[in-house]
Amino acid sequence: MADDAVQREVSRGQVTRGLDDGLSKAFELALTPVILSGLGWLLDARLEVTPLFTLVFFFVGVIGTSISLWARYCASMDAEQQIAAAARATRPPRRRATALVPPEGTA
Repeated sequence: MADDAVQREVSRGQVTRGLDDGLSKAFELALTPVILSGLGWLLDARLEVTPLFTLVFFFVGVIGTSISLWARYCASMDAEQQIAAAARATRPPRRRATALVPPEGTA
């Protein structure tokens, strides 16, 4: 009974951590280009030019954030693969199932 409660708490913690990670990545993906394009808009207004810096900063924000998220995703997947490989290495080998062959003369 106690093991079930512990397992539920661990599961709940993993779900909460996953939601936290997803929400922080969503905010990062949404706010970084907005903040950078706002800075570009201020620079455009100060220099009295077309929305050149607004667009450049926006795309730099989108591309930079995407590359950052992709790199972190690849790093986390590599870590998960290493954990899985270590678990496979410590697990005892599986026994192969033998085919059930009826004794001779009973078939």
